[in-house]
Amino acid sequence: MFISYSHADKADKIALVKHLEPLRLLGLISQWNDQEIKAGERFDRIILEQLGVADIVLLLISIDFINSEYCYNKELTEALEREELGSARVIPILLRECVWQYTSFKGLQMVAEAKPIDQWPSRDAAFKAIVQDIKKAADDMLSRSQAR
Repeated sequence: MFISYSHADKADKIALVKHLEPLRLLGLISQWNDQEIKAGERFDRIILEQLGVADIVLLLISIDFINSEYCYNKELTEALEREELGSARVIPILLRECVWQYTSFKGLQMVAEAKPIDQWPSRDAAFKAIVQDIKKAADDMLSRSQAR
């Protein structure tokens, strides 16, 4: 699993990773994000390598993500190409309200009813709903790969 996000949304990314931990413990997912790049490594090459092997790409959507040249034009473009080829599932997660309806990922089904996390009764409730939808997607992908 690859997590694409704007660094302005780092706190939400960290919270999501915590909530994804039960899925990792089940052996259903492993996740990667750019915080794992080590000093001296070429970040562009590493990011594209990781993005190229991920079965699931999570897009943490906010206006900062949309305005990020790197997120929107590099990571998103690669993710959507892989989704079009059927080699990855791209899952948008709406962190904050923004005009995502005018973007290149507007046709992808968002998790948690496309409801921004700050509009839930609590952040934990939002992340619970998000993780449940991600689990369904991961289970679906696993069952499809086992059927082949």
